[in-house]
Amino acid sequence: MGDPDTDADNAVLSKEQEDRVGRESRGDVTILPTLVIHDVQYRWKLERTAVLKAVRVSFKEGTEPQVCLSHDMETNECLHQNGGCWRDKATNMTVCRDT
Repeated sequence: MGDPDTDADNAVLSKEQEDRVGRESRGDVTILPTLVIHDVQYRWKLERTAVLKAVRVSFKEGTEPQVCLSHDMETNECLHQNGGCWRDKATNMTVCRDT
């Protein structure tokens, strides 16, 4: 594991990152920690509600579990800036409810 008090790169993590560059279909993970939801990198708040909303929108419409359809999990994306929700412009995926 190494010395936790040493201010140095972790050789094992550095090697893992180098080995994966260019080999992942979802893009290279170079920012740690990285959360991957259904093979898409999530890059926003690592806060419980935000992550749960991101998981919710990763399901195709009509296949989401019932818990994903609760009022607490949905956000009206007609609000200013998607109601503050995370949005991936490349995949056009947000953590907001479709309207």
